[in-house]
Amino acid sequence: MLLLGLASAANAADVPVKARPIVTPAWAPTISVYSLFDMISYRSAFPGREFRARAYQSLSGFNYTLTPEWTVGAGIIYSFQNADLDYLGPGAFSNSDGLSGFVSTSYNIPNWFTVGGSAGIGKAWIHQERFVGLVRSIADYDANTWFASGFVSRTFQSGNLFVIPTVRVLARESAAEGFIESTGIINAAQTSTSFEVDYGGQVSYAIQAPGGWVLYPTAQVFGLHYFKLPLYQSNRDGVDLKLGASATVGNWSMGAFYMTILGIDAYRDYHGGRFFLSYNFGGSPAPGPVPLTRVVGDRPLPIYR
Repeated sequence: MLLLGLASAANAADVPVKARPIVTPAWAPTISVYSLFDMISYRSAFPGREFRARAYQSLSGFNYTLTPEWTVGAGIIYSFQNADLDYLGPGAFSNSDGLSGFVSTSYNIPNWFTVGGSAGIGKAWIHQERFVGLVRSIADYDANTWFASGFVSRTFQSGNLFVIPTVRVLARESAAEGFIESTGIINAAQTSTSFEVDYGGQVSYAIQAPGGWVLYPTAQVFGLHYFKLPLYQSNRDGVDLKLGASATVGNWSMGAFYMTILGIDAYRDYHGGRFFLSYNFGGSPAPGPVPLTRVVGDRPLPIYR
């Protein structure tokens, strides 16, 4: 809410000798809540670990402005993944449910950069079935997960054009427990850890529309480089691409995007859609396009069995 200074009434004699008071908007904290939903299909082409997967993921959270420059937030990520495990033979499949909690923060250095990060921990519950000979072999096991990330970005504006170059780092791990299948087959515990650096950015163009709407056609391109490869991935470099549009009206922001990953054998034929919706309490969203990625939740962890 903007608090405007109120000037007392002045007569005609006051005008030449009294300056009109300067009206300065007062800053007030705001809170925004948001929800993001992804639908994805992809396959792994890593030799000996071929599978096809369909994944659904929701990310919901909030951001709170402690100061005009400093924002903190938290949220939860739920994911579901169904996979045809080709490497285990005909009819083999798995289903997994994952739940993670995270915290995030960002700080804007005026006229310079925005820096921030996020960290989260979670767990996945996996159900697997396959045939050993003519006998169905069933297993259930858990995997503990964590991630930590950081980013540096800057927003450049020229008229209605916005360019946001960004560098971000991401470390994450999935530790699957050992388990015994119903046929007595023993599977050892496995831990997959990765560390990557992403570099690129986002380009958007503002289009004023009737009714107070502002549309932002947007493209986001990031190069991916893995300094430490996760299990069952041999490609160190790839490309993360998103194309779509966001919009703002009043206190609402929303958007829809197509996304794909190119050049990584663990994410072949990766195609997906992203939809998001957010609402600001205490003030309208800041002018400009919504950054598509501040919290890591973009890519599901591949199945390690």
